[in-house]
Amino acid sequence: MATTEPLDDLEAHRLATRINDLLAKMGYPDGKGTEWWMYEVHDELGGITALQAWNRGRHREVYALVESYVSKQYADALSANPEVVRRLRKRATS
Repeated sequence: MATTEPLDDLEAHRLATRINDLLAKMGYPDGKGTEWWMYEVHDELGGITALQAWNRGRHREVYALVESYVSKQYADALSANPEVVRRLRKRATS
């Protein structure tokens, strides 16, 4: 991902809060998101943790990573539920 300018402190705080909300929805409740931030290494971030990337000003990359995880979980959930897929297809052809 291309390098982008870091966010100002307020924007970064808001984005971090959004990321933590998404992590909780993804199955990292009760502070488990901290483990994700600090201990999980991500190939998408060049083999470093989200916290390391965040501290280097790579805020948008960390957010994009979480968004991609959420999108994958959503797609997996949809594909596991044929009725939802049928309804979506029906809407697309209407």
